[in-house]
Amino acid sequence: MDSLAVIMMLAVGIERLQEFLIGKKVSGWLMQTIAWIIGIGVCLLIQFGMFHELNLVKSADVVRAYGDYVITGLAIGLGSNFVHDIFSLSTKISSPKA
Repeated sequence: MDSLAVIMMLAVGIERLQEFLIGKKVSGWLMQTIAWIIGIGVCLLIQFGMFHELNLVKSADVVRAYGDYVITGLAIGLGSNFVHDIFSLSTKISSPKA
């Protein structure tokens, strides 16, 4: 669960950083593109990929590693609401129904 906390912290942090630096100057698709670029950049910089952290990717293949960083960066760039929704969905799927 530590990796999920890191993903959530990065998503919230990027959202707040973007609001602080850019604010209301940019909106729409440009704001989303900037968030994706920041998210991917952070994941590449710290070499953090959610699939690797969740042990879903076993290979040390460079293409898979960088693909993992890009996908994680895109998810983080979508923001904390999206990340929270994904985690909620994954816990609903993984928890057995009574």
